[in-house]
Amino acid sequence: MFVFAMSPLFSALSYAADEDIVRILIKKYGRDTYTSMDDLLYIRTSNCLEPAYSENAVLFYIPYSDDNKLQFSNQVECKVLEVYDRGAHYSREGR
Repeated sequence: MFVFAMSPLFSALSYAADEDIVRILIKKYGRDTYTSMDDLLYIRTSNCLEPAYSENAVLFYIPYSDDNKLQFSNQVECKVLEVYDRGAHYSREGR
């Protein structure tokens, strides 16, 4: 299960319902997984084979929506299943 925290990126995602888009630089992390260039945001997709390294992309994400997608600069779109904010995983105790 992916979790969000109050990070600047989460703030941008929480307003996505109003603005519908979040622009990020991404890279391919693994099969069906992309990450932001700072490795704080992980995006799990469904059967997305688009190669990426420092690629401009637009994330359309509303929690619990079935219409979430990741759109690359060449207009290829992939369905987004989950988004994980790595910064949310760490507590103040340094866990």
